[in-house]
Amino acid sequence: MGGNQTKSENAVSIGNLKLYFNKAEFLPGETVQANVVLALTQDTYCDAIIIKFKATEQMIYKGNIQKPYTVIDRIAQMIQIQKKLSRGSHNFQFSYQLPNVLQPSYYLDKANERMQTSQVRNGEIITYDQEEKLKFTLMYMMVSQLEIKDKNILDMEGLNIMKIGSAANNQPISDTFSEVLKNFYGNYGLYQQKVFIKRSEFNPGETIPIQLSFENKGSKPLKRINVKLIREQNFINPESGGRETKQKKLIISDINLIQIVPPKSVKENVGIHFKIPDDPKLILPSYNGGAFSCRYFLQFTFHYNGAFCSEVSTSRQVPILIIGKNDRRFN
Repeated sequence: MGGNQTKSENAVSIGNLKLYFNKAEFLPGETVQANVVLALTQDTYCDAIIIKFKATEQMIYKGNIQKPYTVIDRIAQMIQIQKKLSRGSHNFQFSYQLPNVLQPSYYLDKANERMQTSQVRNGEIITYDQEEKLKFTLMYMMVSQLEIKDKNILDMEGLNIMKIGSAANNQPISDTFSEVLKNFYGNYGLYQQKVFIKRSEFNPGETIPIQLSFENKGSKPLKRINVKLIREQNFINPESGGRETKQKKLIISDINLIQIVPPKSVKENVGIHFKIPDDPKLILPSYNGGAFSCRYFLQFTFHYNGAFCSEVSTSRQVPILIIGKNDRRFN
C-alpha cells in the first residue's frame, strides 16, 4: 500500500498473516474487496480470523504527543475456519462495505507555519510571530487477527479514504437575513440580504458562482459589498490534558465589490465569481473531528452610507466544504 503505514506482529514459529486490498483508495460507502493470506509453518488447528475496521486520530503540538484517540473500532468480518490447516499458504477472501459517512484520511504537518499574536503591554499593542508546530493524522486501517493458543498473529494495513462531493451532502446554500441598521447619527431602517450558492462543496482552485440579492427598504444606498473566505482551525492542546481548545482564524481571500443602489430601490441582484486559491499551504481539506477541525466560511458584509460620511454595515457567514483529492500535497 503506497504511502500507508503498515505494522505487523507475527508469531513466527507458527506463521503470519497478510492483508491485500483490491485498490489503494476508497470512497465512503464503497465496498472493500480484500484477501487474507495465512502462511503456516506447521499443521495448525485454526478457529477463525477476525477482521476489524479501525480509525485513530493523533496530534503532536509543540512536541507534545497526544495519546491516540480511537474513532472507529468495529468487527468487519469473521472468517470461520474451525479445522486443522496444513503447512503452507492459505487464501481467504472477504468484502466489507464502508460506512456512508466518514471523514477523509488526513495528513497534516504544519511545523513551519507561523501566526501573529497580539498582546497589550503598558497600554501598547505589541504584535509578534509565534511558530505553530502542529501535526495531525486520521488513519484508517484493517486489522486481521488469528489467535492460536498463546500465539497472536496480527497484521494491520492502512486504507486511504477519499472525500468527494455527493448529491446527499452537496446541498444548495440559501441564506436570507434582515437587520435594522443604525449608528450614532440615526436609524436608517430595514435592510434585507440573501446569499444563494448552488452547492456547498468545492475543490481547491475552483470558482464559486454566488448570487447576491438585496432589498433596500431603508433610507441610505448600498456603498459596497465585501466577501472573505475564512479558514478556522480548532484543536485540543495536548499540554492541557484535553481541557484547552486553541483556535486560529485566517482570512484567505478578500474581495470588494462596488455597487451603487439608488435609495429605496425595490430589489437588486448581483452575480459574482469567487475563486478559491489553489495553494496547499492555505487550503487544507475540510475536517471535523474530535481533536482537530478545519472549517471554511464565506463572509458577506454589506456596507451602506450613513449620515455625515459615516457607514453602517451588516454581515453574515455561510459554511462551505473544501474537498478534492486528499493526498500528501496538503502537508
